[in-house]
Amino acid sequence: GIFSLLFTLIMLLWATNPGDPELGLLNYILAIFCGFITGACFLPKKIRGYFGDLIASSVIGVAIWFLIIALPNPEPGQDPIMFAGIFGGLSVLHLVKRYKHFGGGKNS
Repeated sequence: GIFSLLFTLIMLLWATNPGDPELGLLNYILAIFCGFITGACFLPKKIRGYFGDLIASSVIGVAIWFLIIALPNPEPGQDPIMFAGIFGGLSVLHLVKRYKHFGGGKNS
């Protein structure tokens, strides 16, 4: 949690540094992601789970983005299907396990 907080602060400092605007946007996105991790580590248990859901949703989004971008012609060493399957799959598994009781309740 402390390392994630430090990474959040470093990414925010780099994002506010004048320079390449696209790199600043990437640093803001990484700072937000590290902020989610920091929140999942330090906040009370009731709120912590929602930050875990934000992390899982972010990882699913990155897996889908990487699948769309890299699948047409992957570079050597890139396997977008395996990346999406492992990281996206584990994130989907987390969300399904967490919210399985919302889907199909008993019919009365």
